[in-house]
Amino acid sequence: MREFCTRVHPKGHSITNLLLNEKRCGDRFWNLLFMTHVEVNNTPYILAVQSILSLPMPSKIISQEATAAYLEHSEMDLYMFVEQLTPKLEVLRNQLREGSVANLVKAAKKTSDKIRNWMKNNSDEYEGDHLVPKAGLKQVTTFESDVTWKRTFHSVKSRLWSMFCIKAESEGGTDIDTKRVACALADPKGDDCPLVFISKEFEELTGYVRDWALGRNCRFLQPNCREVNKLLNAEEVARMRPFCREWQPLGTQIVVILINEAQTSFPFFNLLIM
Repeated sequence: MREFCTRVHPKGHSITNLLLNEKRCGDRFWNLLFMTHVEVNNTPYILAVQSILSLPMPSKIISQEATAAYLEHSEMDLYMFVEQLTPKLEVLRNQLREGSVANLVKAAKKTSDKIRNWMKNNSDEYEGDHLVPKAGLKQVTTFESDVTWKRTFHSVKSRLWSMFCIKAESEGGTDIDTKRVACALADPKGDDCPLVFISKEFEELTGYVRDWALGRNCRFLQPNCREVNKLLNAEEVARMRPFCREWQPLGTQIVVILINEAQTSFPFFNLLIM
């Protein structure tokens, strides 16, 4: 690009490139950039057309803030991902340079599909057809340092006693063993409502360990095949979506029945109370 922009080329000389760009706010995006030399009133100009690819950015490099979080918590994971991604980008860029881009819309779609397929096969951003980036590392850190599960549990334990028909201590019952409660906690204020805590029972039930699950949306439990998930869970997922995305008064509750899949792809019925 530097040579293309610093020298005067014949009218119509063009170049297409794929760039990782950054907005002023720090958010990043894929930019399929087409540039061509034109002439107006005998004066040379360079016309540039940007096509922003309509696919999610990898969570590790989606913004300055996200990259900083990975540098703090998972620096090696970040470097390994970049080392894997760089050769793929070089291949795509070489293909764009070698080919003639006659239709930017088709070129953008084709490039988007190639990046998405690479992400599915070479990163942990996808679980089957579901995009589940680890976008909530900051929320996980805040919860573990400032809130903690023990405090959260004791704030809701009376409701859990009632749900599971367990007598309160004042009635001769015993305290609930927090290690035996299959549950998860998500932060609706975080990007994509990330999980900030999962219990040991959650790990045993689903096969997903906390190091992998925390910071992600819990949709990774839905059947990996998008069409199967729509067939089995569409109505319940539609009910859950506003519950998780919109503000709800304290104590608001929803109960749904889902067909979920463990990490081994073994299906199970999940009576989910939120």
